Amino acid sequence: MKTRRVLTIVLLEAALVCSSSIAAVQTQNAITAGDWPSVNHDANGSRYSVLKEIDSTNVGALNKAGTYSFPDKEPSQTAPVVIDGVIYATTAHTTVALDGFDCHVIWTHKWVSHGVETFNSQRGVAIADGKVVRGTPDGYLIALDMKDGHLIWEKQIAD
Repeated sequence: MKTRRVLTIVLLEAALVCSSSIAAVQTQNAITAGDWPSVNHDANGSRYSVLKEIDSTNVGALNKAGTYSFPDKEPSQTAPVVIDGVIYATTAHTTVALDGFDCHVIWTHKWVSHGVETFNSQRGVAIADGKVVRGTPDGYLIALDMKDGHLIWEKQIAD
């Protein structure tokens, strides 16, 4: 009886490990190589890229490909996200989409506050269903079109 109980526990643990590994692989495979869709890379927080082009033998030969400076000189307190070669970055009032190859601006959206700003910080963007979603300093949640940056909707969520 004791052997059966131990065997059952071992099999359950093995099943849990296998299902966790499969979920991690499926999550990793769902992200296109080169994408960095959230601050921690993926839903598991792996902070790991499957790309192999840069390694310890060639990292010293890297050169700067491009730069971007926000026009409003506000701090950018969050990590950018990357989807399909486009970098999405924010300050408190500006959202920008940059070409990941050379950092040229694809589009910029400048938020004009509707009221009192209770804070001058933000937490970056979320990308879903063709939208770039973010919060604003005056308590709004906004959605921008990923392709051209036009405002799709805004909703006040705090005052």
